[in-house]
Amino acid sequence: MGVPEAVLATHGPPEIFNTDQGVQFTSRGFTKFLYEADVLMSMDGKAGWVGTMFVECFWRSVPYGEVYLKAYGSPHEAETQLEQYFHFYNTARPTPGIG
Repeated sequence: MGVPEAVLATHGPPEIFNTDQGVQFTSRGFTKFLYEADVLMSMDGKAGWVGTMFVECFWRSVPYGEVYLKAYGSPHEAETQLEQYFHFYNTARPTPGIG
């Protein structure tokens, strides 16, 4: 049993599988596997990786730039501090490699 089969056996099939157009996801074998599992497939456009790159960088920075550095006293405090971090990230954070 391969990884995709093991994931479906453990968690069941999703309604939709969204991915980029990487060769591992566009192969005849993988698309056939999804089709036979009755999973709809959604693919980003050819430049979809650009948007994905920014989102992945952002969500990687949240734990290391904020969450792991704090001990929130309550869910409300976590929400407030994360909102402040998001504002900092989008407006004041130095951008590596620019400037």
